[in-house]
Amino acid sequence: PEPLVAVLGLTVTRVRAAAGGHSQVTLRRERDVLDGIAFGRSDIAEVVREGDRLDVVARLTSRRFGGVESLQLDIRDVATSGTLPGTHALLSDAGASAVLAGTSR
Repeated sequence: PEPLVAVLGLTVTRVRAAAGGHSQVTLRRERDVLDGIAFGRSDIAEVVREGDRLDVVARLTSRRFGGVESLQLDIRDVATSGTLPGTHALLSDAGASAVLAGTSR
């Protein structure tokens, strides 16, 4: 299985529905900004709003656009920040490799 990361306590700064039933989000924690895409998850753009705080489970990928390479989250799932206290156990039960990042609140 592909390694997944849980990134906790992110603030949504932008969210939009993308062509093909996908959702694109821009997430921030302090000065760090991450772009993310959720393939086949148009539901995320329907329920998530700018300013929401989220915990995200994703695969870290790189992309090249306009000659510039950047990191992007391939989002698998989201939850309201702090509502999944068993995130580590959930990922372990799913057989995924997990790295919990940003666990301080």
